[in-house]
Amino acid sequence: MKKLLLITLLLSANFIFSQQSASLILNNDSDNYGGFNMKNGVWIKNKAVETDIVGTNYLFKNWLNKAVVYDNEDKGYKLPNCNFNIQYNRFESNLSDVSVDSIFSFDSRTIKKFVIANKTFLKKKVDGKGSNYFMELIALGTEFSLYKEYSSKLVYAQVNPMTSQKLGNDMIKISEEYYTEKDGVLTPLKQKKSAILSLMSSKKKEVKSFIKENKLSVSNEADLYKIFNYYNSL
Repeated sequence: MKKLLLITLLLSANFIFSQQSASLILNNDSDNYGGFNMKNGVWIKNKAVETDIVGTNYLFKNWLNKAVVYDNEDKGYKLPNCNFNIQYNRFESNLSDVSVDSIFSFDSRTIKKFVIANKTFLKKKVDGKGSNYFMELIALGTEFSLYKEYSSKLVYAQVNPMTSQKLGNDMIKISEEYYTEKDGVLTPLKQKKSAILSLMSSKKKEVKSFIKENKLSVSNEADLYKIFNYYNSL
């Protein structure tokens, strides 16, 4: 009954849309969420346990994020209370009506892409990580595009060898790495000016002047976005 209640509550805010029109779809079947087949994923009991670990494996600090998830047929579904689980590289929605105890984890094989908090994630094929790996699209180009990968790991606090006591708290560290994609091949990109100019060698002179005139830094994502967009406009 609780699961059915949660789905019913969400249906009031959910709609499916296409490029031509948008319409509200209501469905009393608990296996469907506004037309999206809820069998394409798993329910997770998220136990809110107090720990001394600092940080989170989620991209956003809370679940107050609206998102649009696109299935493999490119149909979009607007969902509330969403987040990106970096540790498991998956899109999730908090379907609890009271507390964070019912998380729906979407099957990545049934999702083409999703947009959350103005960030667009596309499914890519990554060596060693499978063909259903989500990366954030930073800049789309005709020759090559720029993507960002998120990863997280648990960093253990140092221990005092005399007392065997921790000298702080364990923490979850989130890292980011940029990749360029050309002809379907992803290549790590170092955030160095020389690496950027080498990548854009066909327009090296123009790009170099653009960076200098606008006082841009390749270590800044917003500036990196401007550089890629400029190159793609040439």
